[in-house]
Amino acid sequence: MDGKELCELIDGRQEELFSLLSEFVKIDTQNFGDHGREAVLARHLAELGKKMGLAVDLYSPAELPEVMHSTDFWPGRHLEERYNVTLTYPGKSDENGLLLMGHTDTVRIGDPAAWDRDPLSGAVEDGRIYGRGACDDKYASAAVIFLFRLLAEKGIRPAKNIDFCAYCDEECGGSHGAMAACIRKKYDQIINLDGKDKQIYSCASGGGEIDIFYHLDGIQESAEAASRLLPVIFDQVNEFGERRRAELKADPAYHGKIPGGILRFLEVSCGHAGSDLGRGHVRFVYYTNRSEEEIESELCELDRAIGKALAPYGGVCDGHKRATRHFHYGRVTPTENGVYALQRAAREAVGAEIPMVGSCLSDLSVILKYGASSAFGFGAGREFDAPGGAHQRNEFMECDSLLNYTKTLGVYILNTLL
Repeated sequence: MDGKELCELIDGRQEELFSLLSEFVKIDTQNFGDHGREAVLARHLAELGKKMGLAVDLYSPAELPEVMHSTDFWPGRHLEERYNVTLTYPGKSDENGLLLMGHTDTVRIGDPAAWDRDPLSGAVEDGRIYGRGACDDKYASAAVIFLFRLLAEKGIRPAKNIDFCAYCDEECGGSHGAMAACIRKKYDQIINLDGKDKQIYSCASGGGEIDIFYHLDGIQESAEAASRLLPVIFDQVNEFGERRRAELKADPAYHGKIPGGILRFLEVSCGHAGSDLGRGHVRFVYYTNRSEEEIESELCELDRAIGKALAPYGGVCDGHKRATRHFHYGRVTPTENGVYALQRAAREAVGAEIPMVGSCLSDLSVILKYGASSAFGFGAGREFDAPGGAHQRNEFMECDSLLNYTKTLGVYILNTLL
C-alpha cells in the first residue's frame, strides 16, 4: 500500500474515524488536579487493543519509582487511581521504534447549562464533533486506533514496533502520565499528538501556574475592599507577562509566532463563603524560556512589587506559591525521519505545508527531558481563544481537520517506518 491508497481508504471509512472520536468524548475523563477520571477510557482503549490482537500495557504512573522520586513529581494527584495504556503495533523486529502519545484527560466541563449541547454528547453534526476533549486531546486516540485498524487489516508490518500511549494527568499542570510513558520504555522517535492547528512544535515552552496571595489589615465585613485591590495586582502581573512575551518573541524557535495565552489569569477570588473577607488570591499561568531559578528570582521581585503597590491601600502581599511544577523549556532536534519526514507526509497526503512553531505549555517539556531529544509535537487541536476551542464551552473538532490530520499521520507511518 502506498500513501495515495491509504488516503483513499481513510476517505472511504471516515465515518468510522468520526464515530471513534464521538465514542471517546462520551466517556467522562475530567482532570480535577487532585484526582481524575481517566481510568474508564484507559480500560476501554485496552479492550479495543486486545480485540485487534495488540500487546497491551495498562499501568499507573505511581508504579514507577522513577516518576515518584523525580524532581519534577508533583504530589497530591492520586496517581494510583489513574492509568496509562500503551498499545503495541508489532513490527518485523521486536524493537521500540516510534512512540505516539495522546492524553486521555480533559479540563473540567464547567457549568453544563452554559453549553449548547450535552458536553459529553459526542454529537457529530454539521461537519463537527462536539464535546469536552474533542479537540484536546481525544482526537489523538481516535486517529491512532483507526490507523492501527486499517494497517492491521491490510497486514502491514513496520520495521520496528509502533507504540501508542494514551496517557493520564496532562491537564492542571500534571505531566506524570507523559513522564511515565517516556521512562517505561525508550524509543527512536516520539511524537506527542497534542497541539494546535496542525503545526509542529519545534520547542517546548517552559512555565507553569502561580498563586499570589494578599490581605488587608484590620477587620473587614465585606470582600469589596479586597476586590478593589485586584487591578493593582493585575497590573504588576501583566508587567511580568510582558517580559515573558518579549523573551519568546526574540526566541528563534518561535519564528516570530507567539502562542496565545502567554499569560492568562485562571482564578481570582476574595473572601470565602462569608469568611476571610479581607483576603484575596490570584492564579495565573505563564510561558517562558527562562530557567526555574531565573523565574523564581523574578517571582520574588514580583512579590515585592505587588507589596509596594498595595501598601498605599492598606494591602499586604503574602507572596507567591507554585500551583504546578515548573515546566522546563526544551528545544527539539529536527531529523530526516522525524520533523522533516512529517512535513513531507503532509505535502503528499493533503498538499499542506506544516509550519514549525514554538509550543504552548504542553507535555513536550517532560518528553524532551525524559524521552528523546528528537521528540516533537504535532496536533490538530483548536486554539484556546477560538470559539469552541480547547478548554472552551461548546468544544468541537472539525471533521475535515481530523480527516487530514489522520491522513498525514498515516502517510508518515508508511513512508518512514516500513
